[in-house]
Amino acid sequence: LLTARKRFPHYGSVDMRRECAKGNGRCKTECHISEVRIAYCIRPGSLCCLQKYR
Repeated sequence: LLTARKRFPHYGSVDMRRECAKGNGRCKTECHISEVRIAYCIRPGSLCCLQKYR
């Protein structure tokens, strides 16, 4: 979260959906077992989920 604060000073109010999509992720309320959670999208209830590589 510290690196996110440096890059996005107002992290709590920033819409991270675009950043999540750039990383080939999706914003969901819950990540599947085959996915990895990397960040919050808009609020703590919305997660950015990335597919795990085999």
